[in-house]
Amino acid sequence: MSALTKVFVVLVAILSVVLVAVMVTFVANQENYKQRFNDEFSNRSVADTMARRAQAELDASQDKQLHRESKLAAEITTLTSQLMDVETGLADAKAGRATLISDKIRLEGSLAQLGIGSRILIETNSQQRVELDASRQGFAKAKSDLIQTADLLSQKMTHIEILEQELRYSQEQLTELIEENAQLVSRVQTAGVSSDESALISTPLGGQRIEGGITRIEKGEDATYVQLNVGSVDGVSEGMEFTVHHEWQFKGNLVIHLVDDRSSSGKITLMEGQVTAGDQVMSRSSF
Repeated sequence: MSALTKVFVVLVAILSVVLVAVMVTFVANQENYKQRFNDEFSNRSVADTMARRAQAELDASQDKQLHRESKLAAEITTLTSQLMDVETGLADAKAGRATLISDKIRLEGSLAQLGIGSRILIETNSQQRVELDASRQGFAKAKSDLIQTADLLSQKMTHIEILEQELRYSQEQLTELIEENAQLVSRVQTAGVSSDESALISTPLGGQRIEGGITRIEKGEDATYVQLNVGSVDGVSEGMEFTVHHEWQFKGNLVIHLVDDRSSSGKITLMEGQVTAGDQVMSRSSF
């Protein structure tokens, strides 16, 4: 082998080593470049997404801005109109102020005249006050006499009303007694009793007196119901009639509907006064 061949082999060997190193570096760089390319591509996709989102936000912001500008323009138009109205009102107010100043001057002149008239009126009022005090004293005395007369008249009228109620009640009782007497006479004649016995029976002797009091009142739409503190043990029976009174004041009549041992209840059939709890009742058969 010649020296040239040896040199060529050595060069080839060196070139082979250098080529291998270059190829290893190239392959390594190619993988690195590929990874970087993929990373850059991913970053670009993220950037594109963010850019589209930012563009959408920018568009929305621009729409809001346009809407706000439109709203502000409408408000400016409204405020301008209101300002013109205020300026018109201000002009009217200035004209009214001038009118008021003129009226004030006239009123001051009138007040001066009224001051003179007021002094005259005060002197006149002083004289009239003395006369009014004298008239008040006479009126107070007349009023006192009128009140006394009215009280006396009210007492008399109350007494008359009580007497009228008692008279009306007595007339009702007398009518009932006459009817009962006529029924008894009819029954006796039907039974064939003698005239002497019939006359004896027709004389009203009256029944047992039942007295009690009202313990409770229930007012309905068209009737008033009361509860009594007397019952069947006291002789009360269903359908029995009672009179309602307070001391000597007649207040009405009632009919018994429900009866217990110690209590009963009924309906007011005639009301001549305000029926209240505590009023007394008396059986009508006792008269």
